[in-house]
Amino acid sequence: MINARRQSFRGVVGMLYVVGVNIAVFTTQFVLSELAVHLIWPRQNPWLRPPFEKRALRVADPVYGHKRVLFLGDSFTEGLGIPYEQTFVGRFAAAFPQLDVLNAVVSSYAPSVYYAKTKYFIGRGLQIDEIVVYIDVSDVQDEAIFYRFDESDHVQEGNFDERCRSPELLFRSAPWCARWSYTLELFYTRYFLRMISQESEGGIGSLSMGPASAYRRDGARASWTYDPNPACYGEMGVEGGIAKTLALLDRLFGLASKCNIPISVGVYPWPQQLLYDSEESRQVRVWREWCRGECRHFFDHFPAMFAYKREHASFLRDLFIWGDVHYNAFGYELIARDLIADYEKRQVRERNDTSFVHIRQAQ
Repeated sequence: MINARRQSFRGVVGMLYVVGVNIAVFTTQFVLSELAVHLIWPRQNPWLRPPFEKRALRVADPVYGHKRVLFLGDSFTEGLGIPYEQTFVGRFAAAFPQLDVLNAVVSSYAPSVYYAKTKYFIGRGLQIDEIVVYIDVSDVQDEAIFYRFDESDHVQEGNFDERCRSPELLFRSAPWCARWSYTLELFYTRYFLRMISQESEGGIGSLSMGPASAYRRDGARASWTYDPNPACYGEMGVEGGIAKTLALLDRLFGLASKCNIPISVGVYPWPQQLLYDSEESRQVRVWREWCRGECRHFFDHFPAMFAYKREHASFLRDLFIWGDVHYNAFGYELIARDLIADYEKRQVRERNDTSFVHIRQAQ
């Protein structure tokens, strides 16, 4: 009897020992993987991510003693995955220290939000002397199927076309474990993107599944500029999405005009425009035409990026985060150079025009 109990006890102890060793091995591997991720991608690890740069996030005083420029846009203008100082807005701010530059953008924003956010800022008494709106190629699809205004004129974001669901909205419902571990987040993200890609057949989920998928010709987010019938634009379609986007910029212009705030508009190409479109892309033509009657200035970065493409066969790897549609630090640097040069030319022209007016008045 005693021997049987001893053997049973030893069996339990042995089982617990094996379980404990397995847990220890798994925990060690998990911690090492998190540390390895931190060493390779320190800004992306949710456990060990360093704090925001002081210059990237700050509280702006409502009134500023000098000129203030407000940038509006989406993840490209935000500089997704790039330190603020290396984004084109951050470089612009460094080039013009006499200006107070505010980058009021977040990934997946669209013209509906540009208008609503500007209305909110003005209502709160924020000093704004100029607005620079960067219209992203994806804004047309966002307005066609993801954004609506309710009866109170409040912006609503949602999956208004169930056939084409928004990856951003689904990412926000990720399980808790994927929010606190980069390793688990990596596995969940790969599973999620594969699922979305299969569901949408390239309409939405082809943004981050590697180069072959991210740069495909029929990626609906960007292909509307050269394909009249892309997938996932709902009942509104491409033309309806363009018309709605233009109408929202008209609303933003009307709101800003009441406060004597000039608006400038900027555009830049996605990889698809560089691969399958031209410098005279429909994205350029639409917004250049709108700007003729409304804009203070039109910042067209298509020529600069196409010029780089003509001289460098490796332009995709040089300009973009490989396997993704967003620009890398060098790509943002090229946009910043173009923006800064155009802005300086505009300042010189405006000073000359002002001097000419003063001379005529004196005469």
